[in-house]
Amino acid sequence: MQILLVHNPFEFTKPKTWLAWIIRIVTNSEWNHCAVCIEIDGEQWVSDFQAHYKLRPYDEWLNEDKRRVFKTVYVESKVPLLQQKNEVIAGSGRYLGYDWLKLINHLTKRKFGFVIFKENENRFICSEWVLFLQTGEKVNWAVPNDLDRKSVV
Repeated sequence: MQILLVHNPFEFTKPKTWLAWIIRIVTNSEWNHCAVCIEIDGEQWVSDFQAHYKLRPYDEWLNEDKRRVFKTVYVESKVPLLQQKNEVIAGSGRYLGYDWLKLINHLTKRKFGFVIFKENENRFICSEWVLFLQTGEKVNWAVPNDLDRKSVV
């Protein structure tokens, strides 16, 4: 399984990079985003959660942002490739998108010991999606650094 770990460098004039910086602070991670690269019908596709679920050709993903830095990590997966493909293809109709509230919950839990919002099982943060495709199980919390440090075998 191919995982893409992403770091968007901070640029004062680019608000998207502010969000990336905030995510790195909240998650205490070098990476602010991650995605899965998977082959479907002989083509490389990227599956991830940003504001909503996205599935697009690898070249399109690569050209979305020329400033981002990314690292490719190869890991073994407990989930058969056909099942991964089925989840990736069905993702847009099945899952609601990125769980911004979970990031706030993580911060308040880490700093104050409690959460504010009820979490939605049909939403993910990007690293949870990657681990779901790797393990076949819904993961309650993971950050991109977790994917860089170890793999589930």
